[in-house]
Amino acid sequence: MQDGPLLLHLLHAALMASSMMLTWQVYRLRNKAE
Repeated sequence: MQDGPLLLHLLHAALMASSMMLTWQVYRLRNKAE
């Protein structure tokens, strides 16, 4: 059983989620500033 690909998949999913959250935070801040 190789958990390499699974670990990579989880890491990629976490990266995507954090990226979306960061983009959402910036979006909200910019809207609030205007």
